[in-house]
Amino acid sequence: MLIGMNVVEVADEDFCPKWKIRHADLAAWCAGKGHPYPLPPLPNEASPLTTDAGLRETLASREEELEQSKSKAGKLQAEIARLHGELNSKNGEIEKLNADAPPSERSEKTYLNIIGGLVALMLGKSGVGKKPSVFRTQEVIIGKLLDDYESIKGISKSNLDTIMAKANDTLKCSLPKRQSAGNHDERVRP
Repeated sequence: MLIGMNVVEVADEDFCPKWKIRHADLAAWCAGKGHPYPLPPLPNEASPLTTDAGLRETLASREEELEQSKSKAGKLQAEIARLHGELNSKNGEIEKLNADAPPSERSEKTYLNIIGGLVALMLGKSGVGKKPSVFRTQEVIIGKLLDDYESIKGISKSNLDTIMAKANDTLKCSLPKRQSAGNHDERVRP
C-alpha cells in the first residue's frame, strides 16, 4: 500500500487491478467501522528508527552531535573567559585614565561653586547680623589653611588665592541676578 498526499493507492494485482482511495474517504470509512485513523503501519513495514540497527545508528548520531556541542560550548566558555579578562583590563585602563585626567568643565564649576559657597558662608552674616565663623577675611582663611596643611600638594598661597578668586567669580556668575546683586558680604579679594 502506497500513501500519497491525498490518495492511497492499492497495488495488489490479485486483490484489485488498481484502486485509488482518497484520504477523506478512508478516514470516513475508518470512523464508521471504529478503526483508528491514520491506520497503524503493518508489522512488516517497520520504521528504520524502530529497528535495533536504526536505533543504534540514531543513538550514535546523537552522541556525536552531543560531543560536538560540548566541544563548541567549551570553546565558547574559553572565549567568554578571555573576553572577561580583556574587559577587566580595559576597565582598569579607563579607571587609570579617568584618575589621571583633569576634571570636566562641569565638575570643576561644581567644585568652584562649593568652595565659593563655603567661603561666602564663613565670611557672611547670619539673619540676625552675627558672623557664623571666626574668620574675618579670605586672607585669614588662606593663612589658616597654610598653617594646617602646607605640606599637602596643591596647598600654597598663590594656588589658594587663584582657586578662591575663581570660586568667588564662578559662584557669582551661577547665582540668579537678584541674589548676587543683594549678596553683600565682607569677602576680601587678594
